[in-house]
Amino acid sequence: MSVHIPVMLKEVGWHVGNVLFPKGITKFASRPLICDATFGEGHYTRYLLENFDCQVLAVDRDPLAIKRATELESASKYRGRIIPVHGKFSELRDIVHDNLGSGAVLAGVVLDLGVSTNQLLDPSRGFSFRLDGPLDMRMSSAEGREDPRIAPAHAVVNHSSEAKLREILEKYGDERQAVKIARDIVTARRSGPIMTTGQLSDIIVEAKMGRRVREKIQALKKKKSLAGASANDSGELEKFWFRTRVHPATKSFQAIRIFVNDELRELASCLIASEQLLKPDGLLVSVSFHSLEDRIIKRFLSLSSSSKPVLFNWKDKLYTRESAFQSARYRKISSEDISEVKVEDKPLFPQPTFQLVSKKVLKPSWDEIDENPRSRSAKLRAAVRSSEPAQERTVESFVDVLECVI
Repeated sequence: MSVHIPVMLKEVGWHVGNVLFPKGITKFASRPLICDATFGEGHYTRYLLENFDCQVLAVDRDPLAIKRATELESASKYRGRIIPVHGKFSELRDIVHDNLGSGAVLAGVVLDLGVSTNQLLDPSRGFSFRLDGPLDMRMSSAEGREDPRIAPAHAVVNHSSEAKLREILEKYGDERQAVKIARDIVTARRSGPIMTTGQLSDIIVEAKMGRRVREKIQALKKKKSLAGASANDSGELEKFWFRTRVHPATKSFQAIRIFVNDELRELASCLIASEQLLKPDGLLVSVSFHSLEDRIIKRFLSLSSSSKPVLFNWKDKLYTRESAFQSARYRKISSEDISEVKVEDKPLFPQPTFQLVSKKVLKPSWDEIDENPRSRSAKLRAAVRSSEPAQERTVESFVDVLECVI
């Protein structure tokens, strides 16, 4: 069984060390409390505890992850330094106040937004298109314990309209063949409900690559499972799976998973909570793997680190009035069109609440990509909290201003 490899672990550690522990000494009066808001396999938490004199608030919605955090907390060298809490990072403010007191603040928030290898390799979780299992995909359900508050993936696939399925695939997966896939799913479920990842994967593969290819893949799978199957059989199957270096079902499974777990809205809520909970000079560092996630983080940090007023909803972009005029000249748009657009009297972010560590996104090294190909799409962004008070915002206003797809 493959072991999950943490992505950009040293880079995250570098930011924590340089921002929170300059010259190896904390800048805060007491031992810093860092929130690992996506505990997962616990690699980030272990690294922080082994390299820095800090406490870690370990948060995860996956019950298996919290089980691991509790076991880690019981180890003698970590005892008293880990606070495991089962919950969603969108509820981070309530988690901190309920467990640490209403006046509690954080020195850092670390986010690793990827799905772990162990989650993908567990067929019972329903995340993988390569391993047949129940079509679930709920982050908060594991070991037979189901979260009744969230509809599983098979409910979405079997009960959503064709238009809704198409919207999910296009919106969250950027799937170019969303229309055909949605139509084929609706056609297939007329013969019976789609309840397994294998069923859904076969439908998507046939929709994108044709029935003959699907039948060939099924034949290769069967041949590979027989005793004495050769290495060439496996290689031939891999060629079919990765004809374009990406399995045909990748984007669709990703889109459905994001929709089921409401991942983008969860992220938006977490960013708002982080701004409210971080103390001055505190650190927010995130590692994302999906363009929509990165877009939300990028725009939030960009706007939170700027005091310029924002021009809303003009040509589907965000502009200050000055940059809007510059764009108008470049695009040969009349200045009258700009002047007619309403600009808020009060800017959304009156004073910068964050300072960017770097304006450029940080990506994994080639050595890390060679060692762990799943890291190739990772993007790290980091910012330091200023002393300005946090702004009271709702997720709805956050979404409207950032113009992000949620």
